[in-house]
Parts: sequence; structure tokens; C-alpha cells
Amino acid sequence: MCARAVNVNATAYYKNMEKVKKAGIIAGATIGGVIGGTLSVVGKMSNNKFIDSLGNSIIDSTIYTGGIVGELGSGAAQVVSGKVKKKPYKVRAGVDDLKSGGGK
Repeated sequence: MCARAVNVNATAYYKNMEKVKKAGIIAGATIGGVIGGTLSVVGKMSNNKFIDSLGNSIIDSTIYTGGIVGELGSGAAQVVSGKVKKKPYKVRAGVDDLKSGGGK
């Protein structure tokens, strides 16, 4: 396989890993929107600023958590794929994702 084909395959692979990371953020936003959004609406309707603020905090924290989960999922997939296919660059990229996800 020529070097160009390897680079094209690597680029496509990294784009797929970005999709995993984005999926984590979207999942966090969805869950946070449902739970936190509901609490926020209840807080606004009852004029309870604490409940409203709690709802907004839940939204923010679940988006953040979703980002972490996406990073960890992407990293784990890359490490496993790199080990199975014996591709050290995938393993290194996966370890970097795991470190960045765990260090947030």
C-alpha cells in the first residue's frame, strides 16, 4: 500500500473518531436539555431562581460530561483498533484522546 493510501485511510479514520466525540456532546446536550431544561422551566414558572439555576447547571454539566465520554470512547476505540491492526499511530492517537478526556 502506498503512503498516500495510508494517509487517506488515516484521515477518514480520524474523521470517524471526531464523529464519536461529537456524538458524546450531542448525547450530553440531549440528556441535559430534557432533564435540566425541565427543571429550568419549572423554576421559571414557580419563580424559584435556585431551581432555574440548577436546571441550567445540569444542562452545562451534561454537555461537558458528554464531551468527556466522547473523548474516552474515541480513545478506547483507537487503542483497540491500533492494537488489533498493529498500527502504532492509532494507538498513540487513542492514548492521547484518553489523556485529554481524563484530564478535563
